[in-house]
Amino acid sequence: MPGLLRRAPFVPLVAILVLAACESSTGLQAPSSIDGSTVGITVSSNDKVTGGGHYVDDVQGTQDGWRNFAFNARVKPDGSVDGQIQLKNRSLDTLIHGVVTCLAIVGNQAWIGGTFTNTSSPFGDFDGVDFGFFAIDNGSGSNSLPDVLSNTLPLQGGATAADYCEAMLPNVPGLFFDLESGNIKIH
Repeated sequence: MPGLLRRAPFVPLVAILVLAACESSTGLQAPSSIDGSTVGITVSSNDKVTGGGHYVDDVQGTQDGWRNFAFNARVKPDGSVDGQIQLKNRSLDTLIHGVVTCLAIVGNQAWIGGTFTNTSSPFGDFDGVDFGFFAIDNGSGSNSLPDVLSNTLPLQGGATAADYCEAMLPNVPGLFFDLESGNIKIH
């Protein structure tokens, strides 16, 4: 999310790419398997993802500091989703908080969406705007690859958090970062 604020001019480009590839009325569609069939998602009441740590957002080559993040998302027994996310861009002194309202998990990958509830940013007020982000749990231990987190971006073009989780958008180069420290855990 902190990277989102610095890269706000690139958000419309991501939205255009998403909208150009869509078939649904919201501009989002679920990914396909190798044979072209729709990928199935099974979300059960024990699905949960948690994470916390640091990554460096260096897309523009500025290495302007670490981004701190913490989040949790879970499917409750009644099928609803809850959780929270908090992000801190230390170089811009920006703090973002949001509530999680959707979650999709496939293997070691999670798509998480919700609504920003408290933003402090020199780039504008995002309170009430839906967001989405992506996380990969690559396991634990010295032989594991680093876990991966995307920037948390505000959704564009009328898309909602639920649309984002349902669509399971693919990796967009430049928006995903290896964790420098911390952990992401899909339970």
